[in-house]
Amino acid sequence: MLTLAGLTKRFGDVIANDAIDLTLHQGEVLALLGENGAGKTTLMNMLFGHYTPDAGYVEIIGEDGTPLRLPPGQPQAAIDARIGMVHQHFTLAENLTALDNILLGSESLLSLRRHRRAARAKIEGLMQDSGLIAPLDEKIGALSVG
Repeated sequence: MLTLAGLTKRFGDVIANDAIDLTLHQGEVLALLGENGAGKTTLMNMLFGHYTPDAGYVEIIGEDGTPLRLPPGQPQAAIDARIGMVHQHFTLAENLTALDNILLGSESLLSLRRHRRAARAKIEGLMQDSGLIAPLDEKIGALSVG
């Protein structure tokens, strides 16, 4: 279970999110709908730890049933809690390959050099399992978005 409690974010005098309360249970799917500037991305950025809320908190119930309050402003804590985010604007290194871009988010450069073959095999396995096949050796700048 994922709980957002009283999440509030202000940018100067603008209140982007005002005391948002939300509970999401395992297996549920949620869609956030709203006009441009309604605060959807701000809410997701607080959930994922990119933004620190001015008030409120994010909490998950761990596999053992223990509640865990995520430290605000720490994306790694969200990742460790198995919270992911697909960004609406890509932050990719266009001069690197798709494989390099995938590995940059999870590996140190030293580890990347040492474990490249194993990482590639793991990514290829994930692609096979998901049915999503990507040209890992193509530079990101040469690929289409779709």
